[in-house]
Amino acid sequence: MSTLAAAGDLTGRALSAMRVRPGTLTAIGVVASIVTPLITRRGGVFVAVAALLVLTTAGTDIGRGALSVHTGRRGARGEVFDSLGARVAEAGWLCAFYALGAMGGVVVVAGALSWLHEYVRAKAVSAGMTEPGMQTLGERNMRVIIAVVGFVVAGAAVVLGDGLSAGFATGIASLATTAWALLGALGFVQLLIVVGSALR
Repeated sequence: MSTLAAAGDLTGRALSAMRVRPGTLTAIGVVASIVTPLITRRGGVFVAVAALLVLTTAGTDIGRGALSVHTGRRGARGEVFDSLGARVAEAGWLCAFYALGAMGGVVVVAGALSWLHEYVRAKAVSAGMTEPGMQTLGERNMRVIIAVVGFVVAGAAVVLGDGLSAGFATGIASLATTAWALLGALGFVQLLIVVGSALR
């Protein structure tokens, strides 16, 4: 067993022992992501607090996955609410990037591409296509990484920086949303090619 797999198994065991439900983790992640843009708007050190909230949501993602693998249970209802929670979280992160100064148009494009990616994926799966054949650059995990790195760097800049930190945080937000949109576009094209080839 790899180190990563062992860590995931340990996390799943710990959460199971504490009787934590996957739905609880989903709810925590959703609440944290909704609060994130509200906190970000206050600026200053609150950007660092927002970074912690993004990390919290990302952590609930990891914990939920580890718990599902450990228990071997992942019902249809959980799938639906997990997907809904993920979309709400991404919307919250993008709104928070906008609050930091990212361009509204780029934020909207990034969000739309994420939604389209997941919509096409869901339709393809319902049509009989399997998940492993659809890994792209626009995956959820890439969006999580962009959000985590973007907010951690912006938060660190605000806490450790000087008078230029606010401008730097805005630049990071713009860079993050641009990367999100670019990877989303590339991933969406990849997904369309794979789906078009697999489903006749």
